[in-house]
Amino acid sequence: MFRWLLFSITLPLPGGPPPHPDRQPPRVPDEWIAPDKAGHFIGSYLAHTTIYAALRTTGAEERPAQAAAAVTSLALGVSKELFDRHRGGPFSWKDIVWDIAGTAVAAGALTLAGG
Repeated sequence: MFRWLLFSITLPLPGGPPPHPDRQPPRVPDEWIAPDKAGHFIGSYLAHTTIYAALRTTGAEERPAQAAAAVTSLALGVSKELFDRHRGGPFSWKDIVWDIAGTAVAAGALTLAGG
């Protein structure tokens, strides 16, 4: 499990060559409060809780399950932003903040619920 966790941490960071000009989607302002931000929050919350539940069901202890669920949830959020960048859109740090918030709330709720 720790090899998988380390692999998740080593995902590539945003950057690389700029997207091809023919693949540029229309630019939409990246607001802090927007419908897509709710999607990032809820998606990260659901990813974290689902992964955590699956790991606990297979016998993982609480802390490693929380850590693996958090890393995986955040890796999914970063992957989504890298995919957006690959399609020619912007990499949104605001979306990442909402992914972090959803993951943190899920981790807190699971901790308060007693794991």
